[in-house]
Amino acid sequence: MGDVHGSRHSYNLYLWHAAVAHALLERRIPGWHGADQHADAGWGLAFTFAAAAAALGVASLITFAIERPLLRARPFAWEFAHLAARAEAFSRAGWRTRHLRVVWAALAARDAAPDSPSADVEKLPA
Repeated sequence: MGDVHGSRHSYNLYLWHAAVAHALLERRIPGWHGADQHADAGWGLAFTFAAAAAALGVASLITFAIERPLLRARPFAWEFAHLAARAEAFSRAGWRTRHLRVVWAALAARDAAPDSPSADVEKLPA
């Protein structure tokens, strides 16, 4: 089930459209004739199309060059699996929440960079 092309980067478009439009306006892109852009009859339409195209380009770039590769790589997935494995082991052992906080802090200090989530489960008390 593929999603509609526009839905892939609509949130980034929402986030970046105003900043892109402001940057274009500061740089006089597209240029206008006279002292004021509002005095130029065709400027408003040209600016609307230029700002929309630039904002769509920025949103697409951020979506496809940064956001989607990070979602595919899931760089922090091991951390969630790591915490879930600890919580499961402690809940099976009958530990209470305040004990979990102390133990997690101690384990986090000891295991600054865990090798894998499964390796940490073997270190937990039974």
